[in-house]
Amino acid sequence: MTSSLDLSHLRTFEEMEEYDKEVILSGKNGTWGFLPPTDEVFEIFQYIQDTYKPTKVLEIGFNAGHSTTYQLETFPQALIHTIGPSPRLGMHRVLKRKYGKDRFKWFKGRTQDVRKEIDQKGYDFAFVDGSHLTEAVNIDLHVVCNQLKVPLILVDNTDGKAVREVVYNKYVKRTGQLKEVKQWNYDMTWHEIFKSNEITLFTLNTKD
Repeated sequence: MTSSLDLSHLRTFEEMEEYDKEVILSGKNGTWGFLPPTDEVFEIFQYIQDTYKPTKVLEIGFNAGHSTTYQLETFPQALIHTIGPSPRLGMHRVLKRKYGKDRFKWFKGRTQDVRKEIDQKGYDFAFVDGSHLTEAVNIDLHVVCNQLKVPLILVDNTDGKAVREVVYNKYVKRTGQLKEVKQWNYDMTWHEIFKSNEITLFTLNTKD
């Protein structure tokens, strides 16, 4: 599956780790990375393409453009709007040149900063992968579920305590707005730390 995606403009694991150490944390252990370019990750987006064929996507969490690229390559019919406060390595400019303004647009800031700037309707898929702190997850899901009412939502790191508490305790159990559709796991080693991650697809229940 990897051969069908053009990932030539993306930074490798080694380049990203080096950047992380030198620029982000000056040689310390580094922050957690990004969705790895592996078949198990590509299959998630391919499933969404085959099943739903999204045409207008909101991504929360740009980082260095890895997951953005997977979606641009896998959803050939889709426009991707992505949110991020400080893209690494100027990759937002790289993607704009490569895919053009008709397919890619970056909004600078956190979700709460740009929530009024992004389009207010038309998104048929959202990928939520910003900060995994409780307050940030609350804001991200409020915008996606209540403000924009996106019908299909993929949430990364649903194995994490804060993400899981907000998603399941609030949006699945308390409000009943989210219904789990499918769950995947993918593995990643980052700064010599291995982690198995959980990523989950939901549909939105609305009363409208």
